[in-house]
This record gives sequence, C-alpha cells and structure tokens, in this order.
Amino acid sequence: GEATGQDPIPSIPSRDFAIIPDDFCGLSPKLLKKEGDHVTAGEAVFHDKNNPEILVVSPVSGIVSSIVRGARRKIEALKIEADSQQDHVKFDAEKLADIHASLYGYGRTLTDADLTTFIQVEYSRVGASDNITPREVIRDFIELLDIIMQNPGSDVQDILQSEAFSYAKAEAEEKKDDAGGQFAEFTI
Repeated sequence: GEATGQDPIPSIPSRDFAIIPDDFCGLSPKLLKKEGDHVTAGEAVFHDKNNPEILVVSPVSGIVSSIVRGARRKIEALKIEADSQQDHVKFDAEKLADIHASLYGYGRTLTDADLTTFIQVEYSRVGASDNITPREVIRDFIELLDIIMQNPGSDVQDILQSEAFSYAKAEAEEKKDDAGGQFAEFTI
C-alpha cells in the first residue's frame, strides 16, 4: 500500500512513569521518597543500600503515586504521575561555591556582585558567543574558586581581572592551536 502521510500509531503522551530497580544491575534500593511525595526531575528517589553515593533520580517531576512491592517487600517499581508542567533540579553557582567551601574548609567570600562579574568576564571573551560550552563555564568557575581558596583575603574582582585567572580555551580554539603550524595566517 501507499503511505497516507498519517502516523498509523498515534502517540499518546503518558503521565505515568515507573522506575524499576531491577533495571539497575546489582543495586539494592533504599527509598528516599514515599507515596504522595512530590519529586522534581533529577531529584533522587532511591539509593543503593550498600553504596549510598549511587543515586537513582526521577525522570520527571510529579507525585509518587505508588510503590509496587513483591515477595518479601522487594521494591518492584516506583510509579510517578507526572505534573503537567515539568520542574527540574537546578544546580547553581552559589550552591557550587558553598559545596567547594565546605569541602575544602574555608569560609565562602564570593558575593552576588562577584558572580555577576564572573559571568560578564566569561561571556565577554573573544568567540564566547559561538564557542563557549556549559562545561567550560563550570570549569572556569571551579578554577576561580580554587584561586580564591589559595589566596584568602584577596579581592575577587582583582582575581577576575588578573593573569592568575585564565579561562578555559574553547574546544575550537584548542583544535586551532593543535594544528602545529600546518596552516599560515593571512589577511585579505
């Protein structure tokens, strides 16, 4: 037969999602949520009993509608009814600065003005609008936090303007540097 241009199987958007612990080989789930709890996409819903650092997160935001248990109360599935408007876990620079400060045992001195200056410096460099990636921004921010930790009492604004803070090169810029003199620059 001929194609009619219509999809023979209509897609039906589902609001029901299930996380099945058996899909994660070797994982013994310990629930972090109970029925009726609200979760956001990216929020941990259970972790491994033997290794609590291993987290399984919700793929959607919504309400935990049921926890299906099998023999001996084994968790078979965690069902989530999705919200009509999805909300995601956000990871922001302030939280990253707080984590860095607590990890290395120093008081956080970064202000909102410093964060604004960092973003302005990051996006004002040559080629930033075309080549910058979130990975480079995070890498540069962690570099800034490392410099602040190593130079307590120094002004963050001065660090951002100094040679000590060298932003990560864009991947395209690194590839250009790797050409090793194969290509000559010229102007027209």
